[in-house]
Parts: sequence; structure tokens; C-alpha cells
Amino acid sequence: MMNVLGKAFVIVHTVMSMAALMLGILIWFDFIDWGRLEPRTVVVVKDAKDSKKDEVQAISSQYDRAVIMLEEAALARDRVLPLAAPAMASLKQAENIYPGNHLAYAAELDRLYYDDSPQIEIRPLTNPGLDFDKNGPKLGRPVFGDKLDDIDAPYKRYAADLKGSTIRLPSSKSRSPTSSRKTRRSPRS
Repeated sequence: MMNVLGKAFVIVHTVMSMAALMLGILIWFDFIDWGRLEPRTVVVVKDAKDSKKDEVQAISSQYDRAVIMLEEAALARDRVLPLAAPAMASLKQAENIYPGNHLAYAAELDRLYYDDSPQIEIRPLTNPGLDFDKNGPKLGRPVFGDKLDDIDAPYKRYAADLKGSTIRLPSSKSRSPTSSRKTRRSPRS
């Protein structure tokens, strides 16, 4: 039994080695064409009866293909860049304005949440995300509307008022787990 198994392994190893050898030979002789003085040619048969209609076509080398791909990429870039120029200019303008706008936004949030004064002025945006200050650039600070009459304190004060509110909501800890259950009778009683 062991003798047959060992011979089978040797045969499988020999077959796989021969296959790997053939693959290596094929790779070695099918080399990459990096260019020659005279390019390789192939005859394309158009009509089997008339050999005068056959065409001889040159096979491009890897170098020739790379040159053509580079030229096509340059043409594609030249077609796209004029269309992207306005977007790139707008992005450059927004990159210059963004830090100031972000700092103003953070300062406004700080004022609305944590201001220590008893009353503050709260003004909503007139048209959120669409109206900007006309004196500044197109992507400047947003335009605020009129002062709100109902809300006049920072968030911190409203949170403190809610925490000290006299309204008590029932908490889940105050109810016992058995108070909401109905009592069941045992089947024996």
C-alpha cells in the first residue's frame, strides 16, 4: 500500500515539474517586445483566393504603446482642464475663506451655548446656505435675520432651568417590577 502511494506521489511530482518546465519555456521564448529597428509584422488575409488583397500590419512594441498612451492621456487632460477651471477657481476662493468662516461659526456656537450674560440676542439665518453677506465675497458669512423674541437666553440657562424644574417625571426605578404584572393563579388551586 505504501509502495503504491509513494510511486503515485513521484508520478504527480514529475507531471507537475514538467508542466512548470513547459510554462518556463513558454515565458522565456514569448518575450516582451521593447522595440526593434524593424517592427514585427503579421499578414492579415482578406481574401483566401486573392493574395494581392492581403495586408501587412506592423505589431507595435511596448515602448510604442506607452508613447501612444501618454499622448492620449495628454489629449484627455487638455479636453478636461478647460471645463474644470471654473470649479478649481471656486475651490481656491473657498479654501481662502473657509478658516475665517469656521472660526466665526465656532464663536457663534460658543456664544449660543455658554454665554454668561442673562439675555443674548439670537437671530436666525434668513435663507440657510443660500444668502451671503453682499459686502464680502460670494462664499462669505451668512446673512442673519431679525432678533427672535421668544428665545433670549443661552442654552446653558435653559438646561439649568429644565434640570431644576418642578415637574417630576416618573422614573423607571420608582416602579417595582411586579406592580405592573397581573397576578396569576396556579392551576392547582
